[in-house]
Amino acid sequence: MSRRDNHLPHGLELPKGIGLKPGLHATAATDAIIFIDRGSIIHFANPAVEEVFDYKPDELIGKSLTILQPEALRGRHTEGIKRYVKTGIKKLNWRATETVGLRKDGAEIPVENG
Repeated sequence: MSRRDNHLPHGLELPKGIGLKPGLHATAATDAIIFIDRGSIIHFANPAVEEVFDYKPDELIGKSLTILQPEALRGRHTEGIKRYVKTGIKKLNWRATETVGLRKDGAEIPVENG
C-alpha cells in the first residue's frame, strides 16, 4: 500500500514506512489518535481524545496541534515541523516519544507520540 492509498483526508500523508492496515478503525481505538497536515493542523481526532484531552473531536478539527501542548513546547514544535517539511530531517523519533500534553482545563499530562 502506498502512502497515498491510506484514505486519509486530502493533503495528509503518513511518514515513510507507516501505513494504515486494512480494518484499522481509528474511531474505535482507546488511545487518542490525531492526524495533522504539514502545517500541524488537525484533520482527524478519534473519540478517545475526549477522555485524554477533554476536547470533543470536532473541537480540534482545523486547529493547530499546539492547542494540545503547553506554551513552552509550542515554538519548538512549530519550528520542528517547518524544518521537517523543508528538509525532511527530524530531530525526534516520532515513535514512542514521551512528552507533555495539555488538557482543555490547562492540566499538563504525560503523552506519547507514535
